Amino acid sequence: MISRKAFQLSIIASALMLSACGSDKKEEIKDVVDKKIENVLPSATIANISVNELETASLTATAADSDGTISSYLWTQNSGTSVTLTDADKATVSFVAPEVTAHEEIGLSLTVTDNSNGSVTVTGTVMVNNVNKLPSVTIENSQVNEKSTAVITATATDTDGEITTYAWTQTSGTSITLIDAGKATVSFIAPEVSADEEIELSLTVTDNDGGTAVATTTIIIKQLTIPLTIQGLATDSPLGHAEISVTVSGRDITVDVTADENGVYSVDLLLDDTESEAFISIIAKGVAEQVNAGLISLLGTAGQLSTKAGEDNILTQDEHFAVNVTNITTAQYALAKLANNGEDITTDEVLEQLLQSIDYDEVITLATAIKVAIDKAGTNSDLALPSGISDTLALVENTELTQVYIETVKDQPEYQEAQEEIYQDTNLVDVSTWQVPSAYYENKTGLFWNSIYRFYNDNTGSYAQEEFTWQQVDGVITATVTKQEPSTSYDNREINGQMTQVETTYSTLSYTFKRLTSGEKSDVLLVTVNNQVHFPNGELPDEISSSTDTLSMVKTSGLESISHTGSAIAYLPRLDIESGNRADEYILNADGSGHSTIANNDFTWQVNAGVLEFIYPHDNSDATTIYRWSQLPKKNEHLFYAIEVIDDGDLLSENDIVGIGAITTALPPWGDAAGIAGIYAGQKQGDSDDGAFWFELRENGEADTISASDKNEDGVITEDEATIMPGSWLLNSDGSLTVKRVTDENYNYTEDCRYETTPGCILINERTWTLFSHHDDQYQVFRKFDWRPSNRIYYTNRTLYKLDSAPVEIKPIEVPELHFVLDQTSQTHGENVFRFYKNKTGTKGETSFNWTNANGIIEVHTNYSTVSYGGETREINGVMIRVSTESYDEFYQFTPEPPNPNGSNISAYYLETTRVIHFPNGEFYDESSVTGKTVHVVKASKTIAINHTGAGYAYLPFGDDRENIYADEFVLNADGTGQATVNGFDFTWQSNNGVFEITLPNGQEVAKWHQLTNDQGANYYGHEMFISGEVNASDDYLGLGAILTTLPEWDSNNLAGIYSPIQDAVGHDGQSFYWYEFSANGDVNTYWLYDANNDYVFSKSELYTEFGNWRIDSDGVLIITLVSTVTGDASESCREVIANTCLLTKEVTLRLLGEKDNQLEVFQRYFQKSTHQDVEDSLSYENRPLFKLDQAPVDIMNLPD
Repeated sequence: MISRKAFQLSIIASALMLSACGSDKKEEIKDVVDKKIENVLPSATIANISVNELETASLTATAADSDGTISSYLWTQNSGTSVTLTDADKATVSFVAPEVTAHEEIGLSLTVTDNSNGSVTVTGTVMVNNVNKLPSVTIENSQVNEKSTAVITATATDTDGEITTYAWTQTSGTSITLIDAGKATVSFIAPEVSADEEIELSLTVTDNDGGTAVATTTIIIKQLTIPLTIQGLATDSPLGHAEISVTVSGRDITVDVTADENGVYSVDLLLDDTESEAFISIIAKGVAEQVNAGLISLLGTAGQLSTKAGEDNILTQDEHFAVNVTNITTAQYALAKLANNGEDITTDEVLEQLLQSIDYDEVITLATAIKVAIDKAGTNSDLALPSGISDTLALVENTELTQVYIETVKDQPEYQEAQEEIYQDTNLVDVSTWQVPSAYYENKTGLFWNSIYRFYNDNTGSYAQEEFTWQQVDGVITATVTKQEPSTSYDNREINGQMTQVETTYSTLSYTFKRLTSGEKSDVLLVTVNNQVHFPNGELPDEISSSTDTLSMVKTSGLESISHTGSAIAYLPRLDIESGNRADEYILNADGSGHSTIANNDFTWQVNAGVLEFIYPHDNSDATTIYRWSQLPKKNEHLFYAIEVIDDGDLLSENDIVGIGAITTALPPWGDAAGIAGIYAGQKQGDSDDGAFWFELRENGEADTISASDKNEDGVITEDEATIMPGSWLLNSDGSLTVKRVTDENYNYTEDCRYETTPGCILINERTWTLFSHHDDQYQVFRKFDWRPSNRIYYTNRTLYKLDSAPVEIKPIEVPELHFVLDQTSQTHGENVFRFYKNKTGTKGETSFNWTNANGIIEVHTNYSTVSYGGETREINGVMIRVSTESYDEFYQFTPEPPNPNGSNISAYYLETTRVIHFPNGEFYDESSVTGKTVHVVKASKTIAINHTGAGYAYLPFGDDRENIYADEFVLNADGTGQATVNGFDFTWQSNNGVFEITLPNGQEVAKWHQLTNDQGANYYGHEMFISGEVNASDDYLGLGAILTTLPEWDSNNLAGIYSPIQDAVGHDGQSFYWYEFSANGDVNTYWLYDANNDYVFSKSELYTEFGNWRIDSDGVLIITLVSTVTGDASESCREVIANTCLLTKEVTLRLLGEKDNQLEVFQRYFQKSTHQDVEDSLSYENRPLFKLDQAPVDIMNLPD
């Protein structure tokens, strides 16, 4: 079969060939062509499709032309939402399906044309499916502070519907609890974190067609912190390059901080906000030479410090002075912790309360000890820290060793130096300007009353009865006193060497106030008082002195409210200048009326704005006087009240007073006798070691009032420094307690007078205590003091402490034994017997003295009663003149020396003697000289027993200076009787317990001798005289002596030689001495050296020579006869007494008592013939040593002229 298309082609081809053959029948050809076969229309088909809205729909037509070709396509839209056709002239057309709200058909028509221009049109449909659009959601990232509420809101939309659900979940981070997790806005409480942390949340939203969208967000949880930089100073002098550490609520914070060379440090802290209540302390440790330095300062809680630091977060000393770490802050730490029962301090309130309550005398004492350890111990090992203690911080942590160290150093000169350095150290003082309160209230617990420093806006002020002007410069307040009433007394002062009573006035010149610590309610101030001593009559120039005290004082802002209502009894401080009373008892009635028990007057009362007011109307006037009491913070269980008196609207500052008190509805009971018995004092145990006053109440009703003080300042309180005042106590019917003191009629305290009912005894004092407050061992009382001798009664409020033992230790007096002092270098007899009594007095012969005994060193201060009279040649205005002198030993000091190695009964002491020379006619001021030498001392318990029996002889020292009898010869009979050869009395004798005794004929006088040494050459004896059994100390004496059965004899054949009472002349310049030169032929020469011009050098002009003879008589006595010419001159030609030619001048008889080696002991009778008619001959007796020398003690031939 031939297709239409092929047929047409064949026709065309035939026509073409005819044309080519040149046929001219063209029209025929045309006709042939025109008569072709009829055109067959093309065919086309479209497959219907479906497409989602907004998607591209593509339709492809299937077209064919059986007799030709498709020449064109034409697509058109015939229905539905208008669309834009792409490639509408091609077989494949496309368009973007429109957005529809429901399924929709889009109708398309396609016209297909063939090459014969035949066309056919077909239609097709595109089903546009309505497709749901997913919702959209967005969440912004955020940050929130820990522990705060985080709120996150999502933005979600659905363009073809609505959001029907929200679902929040946590995908990371610290677990939290989501609030409203099904809503667009979710919230949660941000967790507490220790560092910034991220939390991630995911949100899924769903639309109404179930379409979903998911979004995530990150929330940064910000840690809340307290940034704090602490800048301060570690100082003692100061602590250069100190190692700085920080503690926060007891835990160490690691900081790598070292102070600079001046002790300046800076510490950066970043604390969590949870630590706002954490307590911060700074510790500074010294290095190198200051390695024993450990200091600490309690700063306070982080929150408060941050507030003080301000916006820059830098805390400096101007904002908080405690950033300076000092010896004072360390002492405050130790005492505050002790007051806190050893517990760490953790709050600002407790810190301020403790810093207010501690005793600042103790603070300065401890701070000074710390400074001594750091600054002074390097040059004095005695000041070193106790063994095992590494530094001063470790020291103050040990209360017991701290007290031991303080006791060790407080009496050293370095301690006083250190304390003065503290007072002068500006680094310890807060020099920033401060708002001075209108008043500072003293509240020292150790005082019976305190006062008020008032500062007015016009730069005037007052303190007690004083008025002043004040100014603040560089943080220091200076107050100059402008009005006061000086006190007057009559004192003994030395003027031109004489003690003279002069009128003296005492006044205050000024005050200075420096801040050490500041608080909300109180400040710690360094208060210096400058005083003047004035002599109105001009005897002496004015004296200026100052004293410094450290006080914790309450500010006006620290006063507390009184809220009492109803009836009560009040014991409140009140100053009555006229009577001297410091307190009163007030009866408060519920109706607002009241009565003063002591002042005996009526008033009305009220509490006004927290202040208790008593209103007293004036007689015949509308004016009133108002007493106003404010309450101070409690301190050591003490309630303090401050009174101000307003008279007719004017403040009477002279009546200001602060003291303990109470407002109570019922008084506490004292209890029974067993509970009351005990020791009561006005101070705590250990508050003072140099004095105390206390009461010892016994269950049987006896009471002793005891006063003790270290009067001689030797660091020990002994029995003689304490006064025990016997008495009794009783509990009165009104519940008060009375303590009585009783004396004899001469006002002497004696155990025989304890009760006033005892004959001869009188009541001199009553103390009545009304107890108004009681806390543990503290008793606050209203005290009535009735002093009978002056018929005066005083009232005060007092605190009594009940103690476990006496507040100070009273030690028994260690009375030195009777001392026999052997000074062989200068004396062979004398009053070198020191007798010591328990009352710290004593005697040395006729001289009385006071004594102390500290660490074995005995000091003796004489009362100058024994004076030696004489004269000296002195130069006055270029002329040598003889002047009268009076000399006496003023002071002796016995310092022990090492004991004798042989263990003898003799103790060695270094004796230092201060001797005063007085010129009674006033030519010169008194002169004093100090000499020292080693002496031997025999104590009473170390004497040698004398056990003599039978007949014999005793040559013993027997002091009688008036008769020049220093020894006597006692003939002892075997029957216990005897005769004194020199004094000419009979006696009885015995050896009694190693002591030789002679009883004089009257039977009342007994002379006793102690043997001190046991040496054949020369023995010493100490003499005592007892009259009617009582020692007569003025007769105490010692000297050489001997008790013999037979008398030794002189060896005349060996007598020739040189004899002297001293063994050698070394050290004897300026002292007179002599020697004999015996010849075998019976001649004797005597040589005297006497320092006549007091130049302490001997010369030929000071040598005196005498000539004579010697012999031994029938009694074995050596007799020396010295002779001179009738003119009194010594001459070799006059050795024998020759009438009218050679005259007797001296006769010396020597009884030999003992001999050892070259030393002899003799009983000497010394007779000197007077050369003047009006002067009597002299005669003396004494025991003396003689030394036989190889040569003269002085080479007289070589003496200077």
